[in-house]
Amino acid sequence: MRTLAAVLTVAVLAAIGRAETPYSESPGVASAANGMLREGNLTDCGPTTQTCPPQWWARGELVFWSIGTGKLAEFGLDAINSDVFNALLTATGRDYRSVGERLLGDDRTGYRVGLGGWLDDSQALGVEADFLRVSRAPEVFDLGQNVDLNPLARLIPNGDIVLQRTGVRPERRPADLAVLAFLAHNRDDRLLRALFLLSRVGLPSIGADGREIVIPFGARDLVNGTSRFELADQTFWALDLIGRRRFYQDDGIAVDGLIGYRRVYYSDGLAILSQSVALGGPLLPGIVVGSVDAIRTRNTYDGVLLGADLGWRSGPWEVSVRASATPAAYEAEVSRVAARAVTFPDGSRRASPGGTYLRSTDLGEFSASGWTVISEVGLRATRMFGENVALTLGATLLYIPDTARALPQLPLGIDPERALPDRTGTPSARPVPPDLRAIFLSTLSAGLEFRF
Repeated sequence: MRTLAAVLTVAVLAAIGRAETPYSESPGVASAANGMLREGNLTDCGPTTQTCPPQWWARGELVFWSIGTGKLAEFGLDAINSDVFNALLTATGRDYRSVGERLLGDDRTGYRVGLGGWLDDSQALGVEADFLRVSRAPEVFDLGQNVDLNPLARLIPNGDIVLQRTGVRPERRPADLAVLAFLAHNRDDRLLRALFLLSRVGLPSIGADGREIVIPFGARDLVNGTSRFELADQTFWALDLIGRRRFYQDDGIAVDGLIGYRRVYYSDGLAILSQSVALGGPLLPGIVVGSVDAIRTRNTYDGVLLGADLGWRSGPWEVSVRASATPAAYEAEVSRVAARAVTFPDGSRRASPGGTYLRSTDLGEFSASGWTVISEVGLRATRMFGENVALTLGATLLYIPDTARALPQLPLGIDPERALPDRTGTPSARPVPPDLRAIFLSTLSAGLEFRF
């Protein structure tokens, strides 16, 4: 009986083995199927599928960035340097090497993180979240003592003559429009721009009659003073929550539609610190006056992001181009703060609102709201290393047409009402905040992406 049972068992196992022998495909069919699996073209992840492509991804990138204004044709220059920035470079004895320090300095940080995935096995519906944040400490321009005998300082006493000979006489023009139009055609004359700027830089003091006075920075016979500009204290971040729908995919090319929510925040700040010691003349000798003029702007945007993503894949490389427009409601806020402190020769002190450039009537909180459209275009290249790790390189350009920046909110110039006797000052248009301007944000990024 045992022998019979053993024989029957062997016979049954043999039959089962023959029944489970896999079907033999032709060599051509098997090769094509294996090729599809290797290329990752098989996207259906059903229970019978042997290999599924990654459904989720996480990305982290370091971001190099700059924020600027001006015409797009001049973006390569104006995004880094405004006219005031150019003039301050010359006035402080610096050159365009400072631009590289400004772009790559330790005070400038930026990063982007993202997480996304496909909601179905066919990779037709997906979601993603993306967060970008960039910030920098203020750029500092220290004009130093106005009595220093550097080459530019030696020209300051004759600065009005130089400006007059070149067609710019700020003390005799009722408005700045003609001056600015003239300077717009002389962008390469850095000395002229520096002199024009310094003709508008003032130092606080007190007249012999007790009246508040603003002294031109070049008046070395009247005051010994310093001026320090702290500009572009900036923070920008954007949060995107997006859904994506694949409309086309064939031969390595995919087209996705995008819709979602976008929130953007941008803040900008500046401060000008001035101090002077009166030497005599129409001023109280020995009196020390210090002042600070500070402006902080905050902008928030909430809107619906609409866009498209065009992708192309070949071997381990993937390239995608994304364009979007976001109709958004914005809120722009401007804070103006200024104060001055006076130390008299007898040691007594007095503080009052208002600084060298901002009068007490200019101070306060100001806001504006409305609708705008944020536009963005981006390019990303991805190099896969295996199936789950990739190196990413990207570039974006974002445009916001309505933004409150700090510098346009400052009436840079010597207030005619507080100028020295027999001088008209350097009158400038006193902006009513918030003065809205367009900005560009350009970024270059590099990082890693993980797929799972």
